[in-house]
Amino acid sequence: MRFLIASLISLIALTGSATADTKKQEVPANKGAVVDAIGYFNRATCGSSAMPKVTIRKQPAHGKLIIKKTTSPIGRKNTICKGKKINAVYVFYKPNKGYRGKDEASINFKILGNGSRNTHGGHTYKLTVK
Repeated sequence: MRFLIASLISLIALTGSATADTKKQEVPANKGAVVDAIGYFNRATCGSSAMPKVTIRKQPAHGKLIIKKTTSPIGRKNTICKGKKINAVYVFYKPNKGYRGKDEASINFKILGNGSRNTHGGHTYKLTVK
């Protein structure tokens, strides 16, 4: 799992005050994958927000979500902040052993930003385990 988390090279820079997305992804059977990375940085100062708060709203029926808090380098190429470390939370999906097929899970998150900037929302993951 550490290898998969370390190999994720880009983070989500959230720009709105609220967001709700559905993300579709294929996941390898018997392994799992990072399905999301949640963090915020100020593009002008490269400053990071406090550690995002992530809660699982719905666990998948055929596996589990694992939440991992970390600091991670910014992977966006179009910013002067590339490579600077920010607070981030990775969401890892691990399917049940031997399972192949569809699964779905969801989270809520809240990011307390610098000053008065707060971002909150949720993501739903529609996963296909192959």
